[in-house]
Amino acid sequence: MSKYIIAPNLDEEEIQGIYEWVDSIPLTRPKKNITRDFADGVPLAEAVKHFIPGLVDLHNYVAANSIKQKLNNWNTLNIKVFKKMGFQLSPQDIEAVVNCVPDAVERVLKLVQLKIEEFRMGVEKEPVRMAKPPEPRFDLQQMQFENPRMATDTRDESIQNMRETIEILELKVKKLEHMMKIKENKIETLTKRLADAGLY
Repeated sequence: MSKYIIAPNLDEEEIQGIYEWVDSIPLTRPKKNITRDFADGVPLAEAVKHFIPGLVDLHNYVAANSIKQKLNNWNTLNIKVFKKMGFQLSPQDIEAVVNCVPDAVERVLKLVQLKIEEFRMGVEKEPVRMAKPPEPRFDLQQMQFENPRMATDTRDESIQNMRETIEILELKVKKLEHMMKIKENKIETLTKRLADAGLY
């Protein structure tokens, strides 16, 4: 089962090693300032895809300036990618990267680098279902009759995809509820001010 992992602290040599690692990866975005470059998570999605192509769908990640969209990208990475690699970033580390806290992105990159190496070496503790290319469609009843195990695997994969989608939607609902609460508080404050001024 995946779990939150706190990104490790790094010394100067390790930080320099991360910069060299990033420079070795072909990213679509020019490298200018690593703290700001990686704040929306898009370059990290590209980096993971570079090493593990079948695990990342880049269309899920949108270049962003707003905190909200940056968090969406990172939460999607956490649920759809890192979870399949056997770990998840802590909310504290994600918020630190999104808010460009010094050294936060280097620490996260080091953790992801280690997990990529573990994944590629096959030392992760849990089996991970890799994304597969589209396959010809089969009649479900015929497939169950001819190969019950294949039908079960297909069903399990569909259930897993549905669970991931539900997790993402639940995160979005919570954010919307939070925004609604903030707006309601603002309306209540403005109404009170108008009432105090005799205008309401």
